[in-house]
Amino acid sequence: MKRCKILIICGGGIFGCIPARFLSMLPTDRQHLNDVDVLAGCSIGGILAAAYAVGQPFGYVDAVFQRRAPECFVKRLAAKINPLACPTYRTDTLDRVINDMIGGAWMSDVRKTYPGLSLVIPALDVTDDHYIAFENISGAWDRTPLADIAGYTSAAPTYYAGRDMDGHCLVDGGIIEVDPLTTATDTIKEHLRVPYMAMDVLMIGTGRDKDKKPLTPERYNALGYYGMAKDFLVPYATLSNKLATERHARQVGFGWFEYYNPLETDGKLDDVKQIPALIEETDKYREAFLQIWNEWLRR
Repeated sequence: MKRCKILIICGGGIFGCIPARFLSMLPTDRQHLNDVDVLAGCSIGGILAAAYAVGQPFGYVDAVFQRRAPECFVKRLAAKINPLACPTYRTDTLDRVINDMIGGAWMSDVRKTYPGLSLVIPALDVTDDHYIAFENISGAWDRTPLADIAGYTSAAPTYYAGRDMDGHCLVDGGIIEVDPLTTATDTIKEHLRVPYMAMDVLMIGTGRDKDKKPLTPERYNALGYYGMAKDFLVPYATLSNKLATERHARQVGFGWFEYYNPLETDGKLDDVKQIPALIEETDKYREAFLQIWNEWLRR
């Protein structure tokens, strides 16, 4: 049975610098997707996936991310006056970076760069409560600009304005799946008729936000009582997402599955000042990542 190599890039704002850095660690002659059958990503992972799918080398995308991430988090005037104003950041500055990375490519152009590559990028249509998996398999989205799709999947509520698609409001694909495992693998199973047991999945995470203190009943209830629920909601939302992802992987029985997510983060998705330290920390896992990557390809 032919193996299907699936690479998934998770969402997570500025923490997208982590998977971007990991992929840049591959040797220069392997800065491509020739060995990948399916590429999927949501939110910042969707932007990265779209850039890679049009042929941008991993090292180039890593360098652009580090240099231009601050441009994606320019506050709107209303947000400067009132910190509670939403959306917080300007869409036009984000769009400039997306367009410079992706250009004017259509979804159909992915096959021109990588003939055997299937691309899956999800977004949420809040107009009619519909989850959309943009893909280049069925032909339904062939004439959709990849830059638009990257904009749809990265429109995180409260951070950026919702995006218009034919009168429908589209927002961040990570709202439902920060790790778009189910969307990617179900789309491949439906359109390519690949059974789960033939799927070898490598998912690159954007850090895990863990609470350093034990969440005892006393501390849990006290935090909620004093209006500090966010102090445990963010860490445990990311932890539960990991638990749900790994549980799903066990249930469906993938041929091979690895959720590579070694870094601990602090949950501030828009603090670009963290990026240099995150890059430094990511570099410590170079050998471990390369070992995982090679093991995945050898399957």
